[in-house]
Amino acid sequence: MTTVLIGIAGPTSSGKSTLCRILAERYNANHIKMDDFYKGKEFYPKYKQWLNWESPENIEFSLLIDALQKLKSGKEVTIPIYSKSQGERTGSRLVIPKEVTVVEGFLLFYNEQLKDLFDLRIFVDTSEEVQKQRRKARNPDLDMQYFDEVIIPAFKKYVEPTKQYAHYVIDGNQAIEKVVEDFLKILKMKGVM
Repeated sequence: MTTVLIGIAGPTSSGKSTLCRILAERYNANHIKMDDFYKGKEFYPKYKQWLNWESPENIEFSLLIDALQKLKSGKEVTIPIYSKSQGERTGSRLVIPKEVTVVEGFLLFYNEQLKDLFDLRIFVDTSEEVQKQRRKARNPDLDMQYFDEVIIPAFKKYVEPTKQYAHYVIDGNQAIEKVVEDFLKILKMKGVM
């Protein structure tokens, strides 16, 4: 069996995780998070008083690429489980190939070899203001100075330019129900679901 790989990229709080969860639940697809391929926080660069979680150097792209290549060719694979609260990998899980594997990550289209693995690339485009509102609602303790000085500049430098590699761009500023509707329309149109 070969698996169809769908990549969902976009900025923080754009709805990537929600789309992946829905696809996994409704259609029995695999759901893989790029975040599980973070290195340990001891390797992260610092910016002022913060660890910079937004840098591409924090991601072990080679491990993610290897895992997706194996899944795409019908092989099972063991992938890490990462705890953001602990800043380290806390275990692993076995992923069995399925017809569809959906992968989410803000830097998913940043690495060329990784980007080229996806059969379908979707970018959920979301304004800075909406990102900030949703991120603050999700994480009330978020240091908004970190958001303004690290998250947004990293988005502009590393994430926003990768929108050009998407096959489809969805407006993430809409209500999540509309984002999901647009996503499912694309999958139906492409014959994935």
